[in-house]
Formats: sequence, C-alpha cells, structure tokens
Amino acid sequence: MKIAALLAACTLSWACRSPSAPIAPLVTVRSDSTLYRTADSVRLQVTNLSDQEVQYQPCAGQFQRFNGSDWASLPLTTTLCALSLGPVAAGATSTVDVESLAGLQPGVYRLIVLRLFKDSGQTLLPQELRTSNAFRVT
Repeated sequence: MKIAALLAACTLSWACRSPSAPIAPLVTVRSDSTLYRTADSVRLQVTNLSDQEVQYQPCAGQFQRFNGSDWASLPLTTTLCALSLGPVAAGATSTVDVESLAGLQPGVYRLIVLRLFKDSGQTLLPQELRTSNAFRVT
C-alpha cells in the first residue's frame, strides 16, 4: 500500500520534491512510464519551464531504489558519453534514452540526473529538480 501511494503521489511533478519554495529555473525530470521490465531502457523527459536555457548530460544518472521507508542510491555504472552538455531551451522538452534496467531487481526506482545546470553550465541545479518520478521495475 505504501508503494502504491508513493507511485500515485509521484505522478505529480511537485509531489516528490521538497516542500520548500519553488526553485528557479523550474525544471521537471520525468520517465515516460511508471512501469518497466528489466529488458527496457528508461526514457527521460527533461522539461524546462523556466525563461532561460538549461544544459544537461543525459547519460550521467544514478538509480535510487525505494526500500520501504527511504531511497537508497545504487552504485554508479560506467557509461561512455560525450563530455558536452545538451541544451534545453526555455519552454522546451528534451527526451533521451538514458539507462538500461538490465540487472536491476524488481522494485520501485527513480533516476537522478547528475549533471543538470543553469547559467550556461555554471550552476548545478538542486537534486530535487534533477530527480525523476518513481517507476516500478518488474
């Protein structure tokens, strides 16, 4: 029941965020589904709701697994990717396949984009803005 409530709450972009005041620029990170199989890849959508461009490195992410009461970070996987940051214009959405779920145990996960910046790549956005919604792996 706890996990079902968590998944339901996390379908809203603000529900898994800090209850503090909104942080500008407003960015949402969402998976394209709330249910995946271990053979799938997660497709993330980074939506920039602010009035300034943001940049991110789509292959730099870290899974967290919900353990019933808290989120536990999984070890980082080594992924080769370009060092350049991809831009997301103000008001735009960028969609990319970022991680394979191969090797993950069934459970509830989320993905943190490790490199998501504002101010021409100078300022790392807070983790709550770089964290996707929760999704289930079966």
